[in-house]
Parts: sequence; structure tokens; C-alpha cells
Amino acid sequence: MSTTETPTRSKHTYLWIALAALLALGGTSTAVIAASTVGDTAHQQSRRAFTTSAEEITSTLQLAILHEEDLVVSIASYSLSNPAASNTDFHAWTLSMRALDRYPGLQAFGTTIVLEPSQIPAFAARIVADPEHLPLGPDGTFQVVPPGVRQYYCLPNVGQDRGGALDIPADYDFCAGENGVALLGARDSGQGIYKPLNTGNGNSLAITAPVYRGGNTPKTVEARRAAFAGWVGTVSTPTALLDRAVQSHPGAAVSMRYRAGVSDVTFDSSAAPAKDGESMVIDLRNGWSVTTFGTVAAGGVLASGASIGILASGVALSLLLAGLVLVLVTSRSRALRLVQERTAELRGAQAQLVDTARQAGMAEIATNVLHNVGNVLNSVNISASLARQKVQASKSAGLVKVAALIQEHAGDLGDFLTADARGKALPGYLDKLATTLASERDSIDQELQRLSKGVDHIKEIVAAQQSLAGVSGVIEPVHVSGLIEDALRMAGILDDDHITILLDVPEDPMLSLDKHRVLLILLNLISNATHAMKTNGARPRQLSVSSQLSPGQDVTITVSDNGEGVPPENLTQIFVHGFTTHADGHGFGLHSSAIAAREMGGALSLDTSDTGTGATFTLQIPLERELAPV
Repeated sequence: MSTTETPTRSKHTYLWIALAALLALGGTSTAVIAASTVGDTAHQQSRRAFTTSAEEITSTLQLAILHEEDLVVSIASYSLSNPAASNTDFHAWTLSMRALDRYPGLQAFGTTIVLEPSQIPAFAARIVADPEHLPLGPDGTFQVVPPGVRQYYCLPNVGQDRGGALDIPADYDFCAGENGVALLGARDSGQGIYKPLNTGNGNSLAITAPVYRGGNTPKTVEARRAAFAGWVGTVSTPTALLDRAVQSHPGAAVSMRYRAGVSDVTFDSSAAPAKDGESMVIDLRNGWSVTTFGTVAAGGVLASGASIGILASGVALSLLLAGLVLVLVTSRSRALRLVQERTAELRGAQAQLVDTARQAGMAEIATNVLHNVGNVLNSVNISASLARQKVQASKSAGLVKVAALIQEHAGDLGDFLTADARGKALPGYLDKLATTLASERDSIDQELQRLSKGVDHIKEIVAAQQSLAGVSGVIEPVHVSGLIEDALRMAGILDDDHITILLDVPEDPMLSLDKHRVLLILLNLISNATHAMKTNGARPRQLSVSSQLSPGQDVTITVSDNGEGVPPENLTQIFVHGFTTHADGHGFGLHSSAIAAREMGGALSLDTSDTGTGATFTLQIPLERELAPV
């Protein structure tokens, strides 16, 4: 009996051993692939986080640069409006606008003018007579430095600094110094000068901008020389600004560079770039560029603790399965028990891996939220800017003048109102002023309502993203025309004179729709269409939006433009996550819009497009029901 079973038993043993080896090899290979996938996912998430950090830092610095340029414009406007202002007057004006408080990095600022030799005595007398004049020479008298007779002199007119940051005398001729050629070049070119300056407190940024009468830069050199009124100069410490920009981004460093004309200057944050780190350069397209340095997690099998853990777990599980197969050869019943126990362990491990994969998908949800919120923030910013402009241009100052006039004639108010020509005109003036202020109030209230509506919509965007975790959207009664108008307003083109908007909504009953999902899709489509028409040049820009109700109770909304169109090779990728043809795009908008349409049971499609002839997108949504008119 034993002699006949031994060869068979040996053959089966070899087969089981071969099967165990295949299980170990296959499981190890699978573990390597899974660990590599996890490592690469961690690398991509780290890179996205670094990109987001770089964009946030750049946005902070861009706002700071615009803030600094606003000060230059304000000083230029003051000097043009007050050409004979003394330094005392200038100090009073800077105190009224709280310049040093509003610009923490600002060290000094002022103006410089060009004088002919015959104008020097009067200028010197005015400077010396000013109790808050700029510093003079060592002996306290006005003597042009360097001395000598020249065709013209470039002398400081007014200025202020923070605690003696600069000590430039009022009789110093800039054009006779090493900066003379650059100053005159700036006057002729109309471009400002950006250069580093050692003020004793570390490297500072000196900005010198030419100022022309009339407020605008003339187009020719001759016209610029004729309209030239002087220069505005500021000195600030960019390092402090750079440190503030990265303080909420641990491990990041930043460098800011300005390169235009004769200017080429770079400033770095205090933090040094990490070794073996990566960098990202963003061009602000105004001469400035920002380079952000940071650390991005490596990819691959051994990239992170998670990938190493998955690799080790996978190899261990594979060897365990192989061992179980070998145990089965010697004791099938015992092996079956062990298989059941280990199977339970494997199921637990699988559940953990599924949960890990689900958490990894949250990064894409956050990306879509940021993209959609960014679109709506454009609308909020437009409403806020319009409201601010209307407040600044308000006629309410007339009330101050009326109050002053009444106070002036408080003792004889009756005679003033009946006998004086100004008093007689006062009631009519107050009536017109009341009408004007009421109109201003209504206009500002409209902008504030739009701003509030945009903020509410941002809240709804965040809430709507919960649908990706299984939460249903909110169905509410809306008019399609209202949704289209809201999307156009949020895109900032409703009142754009450069774009012709054609609306075709023949039927507009009250419908039950997921308002905020539809609004997000329309906002993405309109924003993309606006971007596509930027290359039209002299060709008119035309945007068409139409809607139609089908007999099957579906609503179809079409958005068409006459922009650059979609090349044939991109038609199959247009809705893929991350695909974009824009230099500053992220490839989130159309992808998230297509997903939102499917979640409502509808579809988003690109119907027609050809390079140079525009594109047409169609959104089809099934309706819950049509509501009775309100």
C-alpha cells in the first residue's frame, strides 16, 4: 500500500510547493505595486500641497506689491495737486492718511523735482523757511551738493522717513550723482526704477517712478519730457514682507525678483531654501516674479512610512499564505482552520486599505471646492470694488458744507434763508442732494446684496461638495433665466461692454432644480468661454446662452462662444481631471461640472467646436416637476 502511494504523494507535494511559491511571488509583486501606488499618491498630494502653498504665498506678495504701488500713485497725485506744498504740508498729509501705519515695511518716501539755476534761490529760501524742512548740509545752510554750475539740478522736494531711515539733505543733486543717468532714463522711458539699497538696517528696495502732469504717461519721449513733473521715491524692506508671506507655510522659503528695463533686483526671505527641495516660479506679468522653495515628498515603493508598511504587510501576508498552503499539505484540517483565521485578518486589512483609499480621495474634493469658490470670489470682489468706488464718489460731502453754512449763520438763520442768495438756494439744493443720496444708497445697497449673495453661494458650494460623500443636493424652485443671470454676474461680464451677450429663454416657468450645482456648472462654462475669447483680438466677442424645455420634462441649457475653440486632438480629453490648455489653469472646472451633471441624472457635452470658430457646450438635466407660477 505504501509503495504505491509514495510516488503520488511526492508528486502532490511538489505541486503544492509550486503553488505556494507562486502565491508568495504573486503576493509580493502585488504588494510592491500597491506600495508604489501609495508612494506615488503621497508624492502627488505633496506636490499639490506645495503648488497650493506657492500660489497662496504669491497671491499675498502680489497684493502687497499692488498696495505699495497704490502709495506711489497717491504721492504722485498729491504732488501734482499741490506743487508748492512745503514739507510741513506733506507731513500733515501723510499723517492724515496714516502712511507709516498702513505700510509697515515702508522706511522712507518723498518727491524729487528738476530745477534750473535761476530757480535755486527761491527754492532754497522756501526750504530754509519751512520748520520741518529736509536736512541741510553740515553747517545748516543750503549749498548744492556736489557744488558747481550745471544746466539743471535734481533736488529733494518733500519727504518723510521712519526714525531716520534715510538722511538725504535737501540740497543734494541726484542727477549729479551715480543715479543721474538712471533717473533721466526713467523720465524718458516712463518706467520706474527698482534697485536694492543698503540703509543700515539690511537691504531695502528703492522704487523711483516718474510723474507727469495730467496723471498719464505720454506716448513719446518728447511729450514725456514736456509733461515731466518730477519723481516719486519710496524705500521699503521686502524681507519683512517675504517673512510674513511664508509664516503660515512651515518649511517654505520665497524669493521675489523684479526685472524690467534697467532694473534687475532680487530679495529673499530670512528662511533658507531646504536642501534637495523643489522650487516653483510664478510670473506676475508686471516685471515681478516669485520663486517659492519647499520640500515635496518623494514617490516610489520606499517613499513614505505608509508605502513601506503596505509593502511589508503585503510581503508578510503573501509568505503567510504560502505557509498556509504548505501546512495544507501535511494537515488539511489544521490548515483549514488557519486559513479561516488568516482570512479574517486579511478582510480586516482590506477594510483598512479601502478606508485609506477613501481618505486619499478627499484631496480631489478639496481641490474642486477651491476651484469653484475661486470663481465666485471674482464676483464678490467685483461687487466689493463697485461698492467702495460708489462710497468714495458719494455726494455726501455736500451735507458737511450745508452744515458748515448753517453753523456760520446760526445767529441770523432766518435772514440768511430769506435774504441771502445762498440761503434761498439752500432748500432746493438740499432737495436735490437728498434725491442724489437716496439714489446712491439704493445703488450701494444693490452691490452689497450681490456681495452677500456671492458669500451665501460660497457657503452653498462647500455644502454642495458633501454630495461627493453621499449627501443629496437640495432641490428648490428656480427660474432658469435667474440662474443664467446670476452666473453671468458672478463671472463679472454682465455689464462688460467688450462682450455681446445673447440670451434666448423662450420658456421660463418655475422649475425644481439643484440650484447651486446648476449654478456652478454655468459659472464654469461661462468663465471658460470668456477666457477662450481673450485671443479674439479685434474680432467682436459674443457669448450666447439659451435654454429649452423638452416634452420629456428635461431642461437643456446651451453656452456658446466665438473664441479660439477646441482643437480636434483635445476633444477626448476635455472633461478629464487635470487636463487644461490654460497657462494658469488646473483642469478642475469641466471635470467637476461633468460629475455634477451626472449626479443630477443629466449630462454635460461638447457639441460643436473647431479651432478658431468657438465652442458650444450643452447641459441636459431631468426635472423633478414643473411648479405652478407664483
